[in-house]
Amino acid sequence: YDLLDGSAQEELRHSSKGSNISVDTSSWEATIFPRDIGSVCEGGSSTRENQDNFVCLQVDDIANPWGLYAATDGHGPHGHLVSTLIVHELPGLLVQNPGIHRDSDRALWQSFVAV
Repeated sequence: YDLLDGSAQEELRHSSKGSNISVDTSSWEATIFPRDIGSVCEGGSSTRENQDNFVCLQVDDIANPWGLYAATDGHGPHGHLVSTLIVHELPGLLVQNPGIHRDSDRALWQSFVAV
């Protein structure tokens, strides 16, 4: 929170007003890495199970650093299973793909199809 500029801090305080979200910024820790991220998943008006999922993977290879940041949105009676399967299997398949640094688009496609 302290690393945000004044306008970003004010926007954060303003966005939490009028909602049932309590923002206690006094206990926030400083960002350790500049690539830290956050995620929020809000359910709609439906009472069905949330079928959304996400994966964040940062590979700190000195020669070829890369990351995978993906959100999956399940649909249908088994959507939650499909979105979970993707976030659990895709990163491992992508890491093992020998073409990840030569042709990342193709490696991502091959890994996704393999799931």
